[in-house]
Amino acid sequence: MAIPIALSVLLIASRFDTGNFTQPDGFAPYGLQGIMAAVSTGGVIFSFIGFRHVVDMAGEVRNPKVAIPAALVLSIILCAAIYVGLQIAFIGALDPEMLKNGWANLNFSGQGPLDGVILSVGIVWFLSVLNIGSVIGPFGNGLVSTGSNARIALALSQNGFLPKRLQILSSFGVPLWALALNFLIGILFLLTVPFTTVIALNGAAIVVSFAVGPIAVVCLRRLMPDHPRSIRIPFVKVVAITAFAVATLIVYWSGWDTVWRLGIALIVGFVLLLARFHNRLDEMDVTEALWLVPYFGGIGLISLLGQFGEGALKQIPFGWDILLCVLFSVVIFGLAVRSSLSIKKFQTYIAEEEVLDPKKPVIGF
Repeated sequence: MAIPIALSVLLIASRFDTGNFTQPDGFAPYGLQGIMAAVSTGGVIFSFIGFRHVVDMAGEVRNPKVAIPAALVLSIILCAAIYVGLQIAFIGALDPEMLKNGWANLNFSGQGPLDGVILSVGIVWFLSVLNIGSVIGPFGNGLVSTGSNARIALALSQNGFLPKRLQILSSFGVPLWALALNFLIGILFLLTVPFTTVIALNGAAIVVSFAVGPIAVVCLRRLMPDHPRSIRIPFVKVVAITAFAVATLIVYWSGWDTVWRLGIALIVGFVLLLARFHNRLDEMDVTEALWLVPYFGGIGLISLLGQFGEGALKQIPFGWDILLCVLFSVVIFGLAVRSSLSIKKFQTYIAEEEVLDPKKPVIGF
């Protein structure tokens, strides 16, 4: 975190040309469509989804009512401040001569964008700091992701979706088999899928999982209206529908070339799920989950006919595709909420839940 902040300050102090924000092609030379595509495929969403690890590790938090909301909000605010600050500093520090042929022809002579702008302003010594940070920095993200992904695999095993072997803990409370599974999957993707595709696919897949959250909030508000809550969201239906529509749009903006890959992954997962639970489908609440079929199918169809990604047929004009996604999201949201568990079934599930002693950690010491 210190390196991007220091770089932003140094770039602004070295050179800051406000004309770069309007010349030569304007602030957004590729228009609104370019911004939307960058959100999904340019690593923007991938840069912000680190907050999910707060939820993944929530079971080991001592004071979740305070720690989890604070961590979620602060992680997003800090990420936004750092990335926006660095982007403003980068644009302002560019030599106007580098932009004379437009943003599409911006060239750093074989250097990376940050390396190129650092060299252009004369703070060559900072290149070593940047290179060291680019090697060490990902280890922090990798460490957190390794821990949270292992716990996701552990939770899936406890819910019966994965083999029970993944629940085995070491003497240090570490799910070693879950770690090994995530390691093998990571190596498989690293060796077979281009990194940029992994970024776009991973971002789209995680956002799809986020789309369930707004629906769950509204359903829980209906099923448990008087339950005490540390944070009570006002206008929860409006906020939830908006969040669901935004999640749908982000997946759509990732482009057809990402959506069809995501669709294949979902189909493979569905087949594996059926294979594992073919004798226990009555336990899966299939009826309540049927809204997922038109949701995934609709996203795929709109993406195929829309304006984003390689292979898209571009039959739906830009602007109308966004409106269609929003209206589609509203309809699916209503269908999903109406398909929620009945109060009787929900109360049965709640009665079966194990009440944990907060003084006794589930994992570790």
